[in-house]
Amino acid sequence: MQATIPNSAVPRVTEELPWLHSAFYDLAFFAFPWIPLLFVIAYGLDWQGDYSLANNKETFTLVTTFLFAVNFTHRNYTYFVTYGDTSTFLTRKHLFIGTPLVVFATVLTVYYIRHPYYLGIMLSVLAIWNLWHTMMQRHGIFRGYARKLHSGFNTPKHGRLDLMLLWSITVFAMALGAILHLDMVKDYKVARATVRVLEPIFTSYPMLIAVVFGGVMLVLFGWWLREEWRYAIPLVHRLPRLTFLASNISLFVLILINPVLGAFAFGFSHSVEYLAYVHAIQSSKMQRREHPGFFANICWNKILLGALLLIGLQILAYYCLPYVISRKDVFLKTFLSGTAFIHFFYDGIIWKKSKPINKWVL
Repeated sequence: MQATIPNSAVPRVTEELPWLHSAFYDLAFFAFPWIPLLFVIAYGLDWQGDYSLANNKETFTLVTTFLFAVNFTHRNYTYFVTYGDTSTFLTRKHLFIGTPLVVFATVLTVYYIRHPYYLGIMLSVLAIWNLWHTMMQRHGIFRGYARKLHSGFNTPKHGRLDLMLLWSITVFAMALGAILHLDMVKDYKVARATVRVLEPIFTSYPMLIAVVFGGVMLVLFGWWLREEWRYAIPLVHRLPRLTFLASNISLFVLILINPVLGAFAFGFSHSVEYLAYVHAIQSSKMQRREHPGFFANICWNKILLGALLLIGLQILAYYCLPYVISRKDVFLKTFLSGTAFIHFFYDGIIWKKSKPINKWVL
């Protein structure tokens, strides 16, 4: 058994708890933003439990409209940072100009020719990239808490261990979820692209996959605990990091219990995390007068006003766009898929941990 490293061997941890922003901010926007959403669905929409939310078309449409609006708002924050922040845009000006042209042209071509093979490849890539994008955002925040501890937690080795732990939990939850709910989930149009990718993998030998990845998860979790407790850091200083891990596990448990409610919570949480993170980064630029202008005053200085404004516009567009281009659904699909691809791609560029401004969390 490995001995605990004495306090004298560990770099000093400050008395201030290592929250990324503050206790309230982190808990409300990073760890548990999905809990108020569940209360709204359960009590405000008179949800009856089980899958009745999905079976009630009116309620389901109301919730999905709001969630799509929040999702598109968080996508738009990426574009505001890329094109509204000169310090970001000038880092890769030609790439940021050319990417939308290439992406939209490619996606439009695929939708226009309607070839099942190419359409399947594109939607599969989109589904896998979406999962990767979502979990890597959570990994980035999880690593932010590790770096705040100022000890062995910020080593590349510990970073890889964190990454393996999160992905082992993810794959195990997907395998177990496929056994429990795949037949039900694939009946919903919004989930078909993801199910199309996962079904061949998780339906051939679902129990074997669940057992294997469950074992891998337990081994990695034991290894992770061993490394986590090597350092004599007070439990109270570990609290922000452990709380965020508990949030991840809770979301997957919710998905296993009710995949419809769990998917809503996971998607909403991802969007809110991103809005809060971008707001904190851009606000810090404003404080140093690095990012003045219209976007700064609306989106970064007043996050609630900016987010609500964008969410309202998205809801309006959600109801208006299908009527405006009702006979040209290929353009609407191109817009939805194209903006998703660009959002995933840009995020991998502008939030690299090597950039000094991103070391606030990454």
